[in-house]
This record gives sequence, C-alpha cells and structure tokens, in this order.
Amino acid sequence: CELRSTAPNFTVVTECVIDAVCLAVECAKPIRITPILLVGEPGVGKSHYTAELSKCLGVPITRVDVDNLQVGAGLSGSSYIYANSEAGVVFKVLSEQGHISPLVILDELDKAEISYHGDPLGPLHNLLEPVSARGFKDASVALPIDASHVIWIATANYLRRIPATIKSRFEIFEIPPQSRATKEAIVRGLCEEFKKEYLDIEFSEKVVSALIDKTPREQRQLLQRALARAVRLGEAIVCLDHLEQVAPDDRKR
Repeated sequence: CELRSTAPNFTVVTECVIDAVCLAVECAKPIRITPILLVGEPGVGKSHYTAELSKCLGVPITRVDVDNLQVGAGLSGSSYIYANSEAGVVFKVLSEQGHISPLVILDELDKAEISYHGDPLGPLHNLLEPVSARGFKDASVALPIDASHVIWIATANYLRRIPATIKSRFEIFEIPPQSRATKEAIVRGLCEEFKKEYLDIEFSEKVVSALIDKTPREQRQLLQRALARAVRLGEAIVCLDHLEQVAPDDRKR
C-alpha cells in the first residue's frame, strides 16, 4: 500500500485498515472496520490521508463538517411527517453511491456543540455500533437499512472535547507531526497526481523544496495554481517563478 511510504505517521492506522481488508477478502464478506478517530494538531495530514485512503480502498468518500451540524437530522434525517423532510447523510450515501461500505469522514468531531436544537452527534450512538446500525432507520423514510458496513473515520484536534460515550465507540489513534521526509513525499505525490490528471508536465526541484513546510492543503492549492500559471504561459516545467507569481514570498510583498 502506497500509504505506508506517503503517510508514514499514519502507519498504525494503515495497518489496521489492511488487516480489516484482508479479513474481508479471506471471508468473502464486505469490509467492516471499527470506527477510527484520528487525533492530531492541524497540519499533520488528516484530510490528505483520508482522501488517499478512499482511493486505495476504491470506495466513495463523503465528508461531513461536524461544526456545521446543528441537529442529529444531518446524519439520520428529519421526520417524514414534515413537509420539508429530508434524508440524512447516511441514507443518502448508501442509496445514491451504490456501495455497501462508503467512507464517511466526520471532520472536526471535537467542534460539535449541543444546542436547544438538539445533539448533532446523537445518531452516532447507534450508527457506530454494528448491531444497531444493521437496522438503521432514516427518520425521513422509516424503512430499515443496513448501515453496519459504513466506514467511519473522524478527525479531531482535541480529544478532551469529545463526549465519552462517543469516544468509546472509536478506536483512537494519536497522529504525530509529519517529518520533513514525509512532507516531501506528499509534495512529490501531489506532483505525480497532477501530471496524470492534467498534463504530462514537470515540476522543478525548487518548487518541491518551497512547498515542503506547507500544510497538505496549502501544497495542493499552490501546486494547482502554479501549474495553471505555467500552462497559461505555455511552459512545460512548473518552476519557482510560477509559484512565486501565485504566492509571492512575504519579503517581496
């Protein structure tokens, strides 16, 4: 699995997933992975890792911004008795994506807030337990569906902000900061991805070096903008000049 080399600070997580996949293959059954909670400071690569993991598994991925959830209906739907009833995330991904084991990312689980509207994490008490998830009912449909094979991965910066009853349902992995070698591997991986996805264009070593200390999100954004600038100028190599044109160094501003 390429994740072993491109995301070495997630190695323990990767091995856990590989074990689950091997078991599923050996038993000829759908993948079932214990819900995973990735805890680490911003910039360790949690979002990048989950995106790459979905590609390795070949499953669709859906991201849920937990800080935008106000009530549990976001996950489990609103009651069908209301005119504006709407299905929740779980029903939508299972019915629309046509896969029994979609990957659902709960981004920033530690930012969920209980309000007078309700508890946005409430449905997780049942959804994260295989037995109860097997008979999950979306409130807008009220028909049981099997959600026990959904792959759940949550991310958080601070473990202490997550309710104990939710934490207990996850296997928790504390992710260490990336080494410089890991950051470089991610940049090079992004360069290869852009070469395949867009054009067979080269990226100079100076561009790679300039992006090593950026977060994975910044690396992707800046590489894409520098690539677009190089293409606009009719050049076959993305060089440091292109990068500085779209994101000039603070000293030159």
